[in-house]
Amino acid sequence: METLGEMLRRVREGRGLTLDDLYDRTRIHRAFIEALEEDRYEVFPAPTYVIGFLGAYARALGLDDREVLRRFHQDRALEEPKEEKLWTDEPEEPVKTKRWPYLLLVPLALLVAAVLYFWFGR
Repeated sequence: METLGEMLRRVREGRGLTLDDLYDRTRIHRAFIEALEEDRYEVFPAPTYVIGFLGAYARALGLDDREVLRRFHQDRALEEPKEEKLWTDEPEEPVKTKRWPYLLLVPLALLVAAVLYFWFGR
């Protein structure tokens, strides 16, 4: 079965457009266009970029962008879900914090209190 990226590349090449032509029409960087055509969505900073770029790519080719996005969401739903570690019997390591700044606050506060007492107390 042809992937979405393969279909987009086939349509682009069928219309005689190069990657540079598509860049001129969409202003999507060539590396991102190649990633869309190779179905490498993990290179994008967020899913919002993929959706926006796919819509612009489809419109530049004269395709229905809603149909392309529907296909994208359908293909993503059919993929194997990645294993997420939701529950484990192993305890998590506690976050190590630096305690020395807090330990310095107590003697410093006592010193300030003593200075204030002797300064204003007399």
